[in-house]
Amino acid sequence: MDNKTSTYLFSLCIFLFCIASKYTVTGQTGSCLTPDGTKICCFGCTGYLSTCLCSPNCHKHMQCCPDYQTVCHPVSTTSTTTTTSATTVEVPDPVTNPSIINVTQNSISLQWTLVSNVNLYQVLGGGLPPEGVITNTTSITIHELQSGVCYTFSIAGVARDGITVGPATEISTFTLPDPVTNTSIINVTQNSISLQWTLVSNVNLYQVLGGGLPPEGVITNTTSITIHELQSGVCYTFSIAGVARDGITVGPATEISTFTLPGNVTGLQATVVNKTYISVNWSAPFGDKSSYFVMMVGAPSTNITTTTERTVFSDVIPGTNYTISVYVMGKDNVSESGPVSKTIYVPIPSDWCASRPVNQCCHKPDNTCKSLSKTCSCDVSCPKSNSCCEDYFQLCHEKNY
Repeated sequence: MDNKTSTYLFSLCIFLFCIASKYTVTGQTGSCLTPDGTKICCFGCTGYLSTCLCSPNCHKHMQCCPDYQTVCHPVSTTSTTTTTSATTVEVPDPVTNPSIINVTQNSISLQWTLVSNVNLYQVLGGGLPPEGVITNTTSITIHELQSGVCYTFSIAGVARDGITVGPATEISTFTLPDPVTNTSIINVTQNSISLQWTLVSNVNLYQVLGGGLPPEGVITNTTSITIHELQSGVCYTFSIAGVARDGITVGPATEISTFTLPGNVTGLQATVVNKTYISVNWSAPFGDKSSYFVMMVGAPSTNITTTTERTVFSDVIPGTNYTISVYVMGKDNVSESGPVSKTIYVPIPSDWCASRPVNQCCHKPDNTCKSLSKTCSCDVSCPKSNSCCEDYFQLCHEKNY
């Protein structure tokens, strides 16, 4: 073999060795370059025909492709530009005008202004996985949150390379507290109502709105409240809601309604009419009512329900004390006021035998056996002369015969 041929073969071997060495380096564990030179650099990307990673978080898992650092060149969010082997990528501007557009007990919806040269956004924080979420819109709703808890989110634009992340903008808010439960009325008077409810988790303040309170309501740190200076006989509706620990975020309101007790009647009067009737009248109370319940206690005792401010009790017995009591029934037909009471004596008529202080009935004929008024007789002979007092037959006739 001559020298010229030997030199040619030696050069060919060197060339083939170099070519083989080049492809052995990038092909043993994968590459972030495809055979045509396209970079594979994005969140969750794997290398060409390999399981190694070309994702910005590959360092956490120790699975980066050998040429990841050279090909993808992740950049710090504090620098203004990043240079790769082929292009220069600008760091996105910060997200601006982040706002809370809706909040429930278990979700928060965020919105922000479009960032130029950005089509992806990274959202990190409250309730999300450590790596956050990527969205291609300028809004997002985060679900499965706890009620009444403060959550902070950071939002950043992601450059078109899918890797370069801009400065993060933070926003915080509370989810709504849970609704108040087990509301109840524990006491009612003519001018006050006392409410009570069950403690709500993650809440230490409650807002009470409604009947008789100022428009802004009142704030209490207990699970009960008494509202004073109300009108009698009026239906009041109150709403009760938990307030988050920021003192601003208010949960769903729970309503409860009831009537204050009706007012008492005034000016109660009772008059004996025609010896055996009692006429009763009064003035209506202030506020709403449905009816009056009037009770007479004596011999006999009885009661009447009426919607007017007057009534009459008949068949009362002269010589008897009666107590008249008037109750006012509320519009709900449950609440009642009172009673307002008055006692009246039904006198014995002077033309009755019962008006005689002694010996009301004379068992023998006696012209002097007269009533107190001396206008009628109470002796055994009065039936024949038709001069008997009105109560003679009831009081004396059975005794005489």
